[in-house]
Amino acid sequence: MSAVMKSSLSAPVLTAAPLRADEGTDALISASEAYPRLEDAVLAAEREVLLGFRVLDPETRLRSATSSARGLATWADLIADAVARGLVVRILLTDFEPVVANDLHQKTWKSVQGFRARSPEASDGAGSLRLIAALHEGEFGPFARRLFWPLVRLQLRRLLRRAAKKGPDVELVERSPGLRGLLHQRGDMVERRTTSTLRLYPATYHQKLAVIDAKTLIIGGLDINERRYDDHAHQRPADQTWHDVSLISAGAIASDARQHFVDCWNREVPRFNARLTTLGAPRHDLPELVEAMADETADAQSDLDTAGTLQLVRTLSRRSPSFFAFGPRTIVKEIEQAHLAQIAQCQRLLYIETQFFRSSHLAEALAAAGRQKRDLRLILVVPAAPEDVAFEGNGGIDARHGEWLQVQAIDLVAEAFGDRFAAYSLVRDASGEETGERNAVDGREIVYLHSKIAISDASSAIVSSANLNGRSLRWDTECGAVWTNPTAVEAFQARLWSAHLRDGFDGQAAPAGEAAFQMWKKAASEGPSPHTRQPLIAPYPLERARSFAKRVFFVPTNLL
Repeated sequence: MSAVMKSSLSAPVLTAAPLRADEGTDALISASEAYPRLEDAVLAAEREVLLGFRVLDPETRLRSATSSARGLATWADLIADAVARGLVVRILLTDFEPVVANDLHQKTWKSVQGFRARSPEASDGAGSLRLIAALHEGEFGPFARRLFWPLVRLQLRRLLRRAAKKGPDVELVERSPGLRGLLHQRGDMVERRTTSTLRLYPATYHQKLAVIDAKTLIIGGLDINERRYDDHAHQRPADQTWHDVSLISAGAIASDARQHFVDCWNREVPRFNARLTTLGAPRHDLPELVEAMADETADAQSDLDTAGTLQLVRTLSRRSPSFFAFGPRTIVKEIEQAHLAQIAQCQRLLYIETQFFRSSHLAEALAAAGRQKRDLRLILVVPAAPEDVAFEGNGGIDARHGEWLQVQAIDLVAEAFGDRFAAYSLVRDASGEETGERNAVDGREIVYLHSKIAISDASSAIVSSANLNGRSLRWDTECGAVWTNPTAVEAFQARLWSAHLRDGFDGQAAPAGEAAFQMWKKAASEGPSPHTRQPLIAPYPLERARSFAKRVFFVPTNLL
């Protein structure tokens, strides 16, 4: 990346971050590397801990030796310790649409309550914990709300029936604060309010970042709970595997990330306080009203650092005022622009890992590059199937339309590149039965891939929270980094490929261009000798995805 991407709007929150010097950046491959580093960073904090995650479970076990030595067992303990030491702790946790995504909504508020229960204010008043469960402002307009109201009402009835089987209806309301405006409580019974106003929020805060003392940043695709903990070997049942990548970086980019966090926090403060008031705060099960954060970010190095090799990039959207809005309006798409610039600059080999490859904009840019640059190769690594399809048997229209978008994107790229394109999925050593449920490939159980990275010519990388789909590149709040340190990026790629290809790649002298492309192809088709460990890759099962996929015309493309 050469120049800073400029937003068409000039408000400070929309100003693109400058290029920053790399004062020490490491790639963290899998939670087994990331979790201990993040825990140690929190334990080393002297003033402030800022956490912005989609999922942050207070019962997640701690993994670092330092945490164990201090007698801390869970993330709830870690945060309570930080508050007791006098630190300012702010957690911006993603909330979800309470009807359509009720399970996720309940988990968010369970996390909020779990942290609050374990983190009283410090005795000297210096330490504090404040939390926001942030429901993204990007909602459907009145027309879309009315269009989808019958489906949402049906889902609300299902929630009530399911809750009635588990216990008193009132427990559903206690676990789901967002439903309180839609339901009316009578004793242990709950009824839908006939006068309630439905509002649907399709966008979310999808970012995953931690900023410690404005000096250390951990950013990427990894949230924090037990489901996401895994290591390079993936020696666990397929539905418990998880591959992800984050970056840890010191220096001025952490200050930029702090500014982004403060912008998000302060924008949510009035909205969150209004929600708490509507829900009946103060109540024992609701957090305190929150206050805006002061902008204490130093203004040093406000000009471009032409020697900089790190840059913070984001996706931001706002509520659309349109009556017919089927989602928010995009105001910052720096992550998409970073990918487009990387595609334009790449000459020999572009390597991509993404949970979803559904963006028609990026697929078209890749296809154009494939037609124009005859020496360019493309390796795409995606999950063999979406998580809910592979492990939960989801065959709904959302899953099928999402797969249709991905099949279309892959077909477009494959046609342009021809035999210079290959798509792969991660698999385990263990054999798996081919049941047709898409949880195995070529007789091997799948490894679920959640990473969001792109590496160009082993010299520049994008590591972020954003999938390559319309939702992440246009709707959700996302954050990531562009890393253009060739020596460090080449070492990162070598470690990553060594984890995937195992004994099929020694991790020392990474081949480039056509040689690297053929190395992957051989590893996926033949594997190493019988005396060595098998590579953890297999050809992506495109035809299986094609047979499952189905286009649904009324589903907004950016929703998936």
